[in-house]
Amino acid sequence: MPDIRTVATHCPYCALQCGTQLTRERRGVSVRPTDFPVNRGGLCQKGWTAPALLDVPDRLRHPLVRRGGELTPVDWDTALGTVATGIDRIRRAHGPDAVGVFGGGGLTNEKAYLLGKFARLALGTSQIDYNGRFCSPRPRPRVTPPSGSTGGCRSRSPTSAAPTWCCWPGRTRPRPCRR
Repeated sequence: MPDIRTVATHCPYCALQCGTQLTRERRGVSVRPTDFPVNRGGLCQKGWTAPALLDVPDRLRHPLVRRGGELTPVDWDTALGTVATGIDRIRRAHGPDAVGVFGGGGLTNEKAYLLGKFARLALGTSQIDYNGRFCSPRPRPRVTPPSGSTGGCRSRSPTSAAPTWCCWPGRTRPRPCRR
């Protein structure tokens, strides 16, 4: 009997959260849209190609920590301890608002609420960005005039120099997380 497992889930890319079914088969993972109220049985190009990211050869599968200029695989306790130490060091040196969090359009209301609570209570910061779609052309004209920026998605300079940077790829801002 073939080893097939199907899971009902949502597309991870944008705030629409289109309904999908992922099926693991011998040849990999396939996706098919479900008749969900948002997508009504359809998917955009990103949704159709989402499973391709699961098997790319350079996909991160374990936490990495930079040691002596080189990225080194470590266990999760070490990685999270490194992030916590880095955040604590930054907060002590520059104040709590030197640390910020990025949300994204894919967060549910409940997850966005918890992200805000975590940022304000655990980190003590007011620097919270819930919009993960500044990179998209549609909101750009509304965002650019007041802020002078489209959200920084075209530049990696802020993260290139950062001594501590934590990212969960594919959840918030796919472009900088690919770095």
